[in-house]
Amino acid sequence: MKTDKDMANVIKVFGSVSEFDTYLQGRKNTKAWEHSNESQEEESGRGKVWYGTRNWEEAENLLTHGDRKNYEKIMKETTMRVQPQYRAQRQQYSAVVGCAPNVAAFVAGAPNAMIAQRLVQVKRKVVNIVYTATFTCGVSVDDIIRTSVAVLQKVVALEAAGTRVNLYMSHIMHDGDGAKEHYGFAVKIKDARQPMDVLKTVYPMVNASMLRRHAFRFWETTEGVKYCSGYGRPLASVEDYRKDFREAGIRDVVILSGREILASKNMAEAIEEAFK
Repeated sequence: MKTDKDMANVIKVFGSVSEFDTYLQGRKNTKAWEHSNESQEEESGRGKVWYGTRNWEEAENLLTHGDRKNYEKIMKETTMRVQPQYRAQRQQYSAVVGCAPNVAAFVAGAPNAMIAQRLVQVKRKVVNIVYTATFTCGVSVDDIIRTSVAVLQKVVALEAAGTRVNLYMSHIMHDGDGAKEHYGFAVKIKDARQPMDVLKTVYPMVNASMLRRHAFRFWETTEGVKYCSGYGRPLASVEDYRKDFREAGIRDVVILSGREILASKNMAEAIEEAFK
């Protein structure tokens, strides 16, 4: 019988996509997964229809350089547009040297009789968003794309409206049968201090290969992750994810569950509900 001491989550947090990719490079299968290497499978059978890419090399290229095919399709078929964020505004103040005279100050004999301008930082709201996109094997590539695009549109809209977003992509699973151990990771794919780069964000957010190649590779090569038939199951609830993220050091987050969004009748409404 398992005891609480035997049970331990394995949840890793990566500060960027490149940090996550570096972690995976050159890693070998653990003993728990030594007979499984599905992340590397070439296009055959389910192939590209299920994985989202022909092979591991294609998935790596898209992760590094951006998924331009899906990016162009998304930009063509949606109204998603990235608008510039204005993080500073001009403020006028009295100075000895400036661009225009301050008549009132000059008449009063004040030394600072000119009007100058300076840029001041505008404080903007920052929101932490975690998108959990661990879908079951029966979910199609098209459904993964449809759900993920709806989430990405919300993030773009927030940024365009002036809210800065820390965006994480997460894949966490368990092996079912009442098991308490959870295994997975969260990758920061958008920092609040950086402008939105939709091209670089599309692959980890939208492409099924982020789950069915890169997440699989994480589970195949990370010590402490126990073998789960079929690569496990998504967590049952948002609160289960919240506990894992809190344990991993990610707090005060809005959790967007891909599983729940896909199951909803109206994706946009389900996403908005998560922010309440």
